[in-house]
Amino acid sequence: MTDLRKRIKKLESEASQEPNKERVSPFVNLRLMLAVGYYIGNYAPRLDSPAAACARALRYENTSEFLNILQGHENESAILDFNERGRLANQQVLYKFGVSWDDEPDAIAAAVERMEAGYSEEYKRRVLLLGSS
Repeated sequence: MTDLRKRIKKLESEASQEPNKERVSPFVNLRLMLAVGYYIGNYAPRLDSPAAACARALRYENTSEFLNILQGHENESAILDFNERGRLANQQVLYKFGVSWDDEPDAIAAAVERMEAGYSEEYKRRVLLLGSS
C-alpha cells in the first residue's frame, strides 16, 4: 500500500494544478479520490471495492486498467489521461459539496469531511482496511 500512496502522490504532482490544489495536503487529495469513488463512481456495497468505484468514476473500462496506472505500469500518455480524468472527477465531487479549487484549503478539507460523513458504514470499513495495508 505504501507504493500505491507514493504513486498517487507522484501522479498528483504531475497533474495540472488547480488554483489551491497545491496548498491542499496529499492526504486530503487521497481522501478526495475515495470520495470520488463513492459519490461519482456510485459505490455498490458488497459488490465493489473502493478501487472499482474509483475506476468507474474516472470512466475506466475495468479496475485493472486504473490500478496499473496507480502502480506506474502505464505510459506517459495514459498518466496524462488519468490526471485529466481525475481533475474532472475532483471538480465534480467538490461542486457537489459546494466548493471548488478556488476556495481556501480549509473549506476544501471541511467539504471532504462532509463527504466522508456520508459514507456507508461498509465503505468506511473498506477504506480503513486500505489504510492498514
